[in-house]
Amino acid sequence: METPAHGELCPDIYNSYCLNGGTCYILISTPFCWCNDSFKGKRCEEFLLPSQQPERAVNSLLVIIIVVTLLIVLLVVTGWTYFYCRYCSTR
Repeated sequence: METPAHGELCPDIYNSYCLNGGTCYILISTPFCWCNDSFKGKRCEEFLLPSQQPERAVNSLLVIIIVVTLLIVLLVVTGWTYFYCRYCSTR
């Protein structure tokens, strides 16, 4: 979940200010709730239906990890095939 660019976490006196798992930040000396994807509103009090929920962006780090993993698997399979074929041809 992204967080606001400016602001600090709320002090303990605001522990119950945000509802439904929202995170409280102080922005310009005013409490502000950063809601998870299923809620909206000033204090995260409004439930969003699945059709109203924002599309989740694919994390670029996750894409990089998947691509690197696939490349490693491809290299291992290619190397194994090469050495296996060389071994079979010398027999």
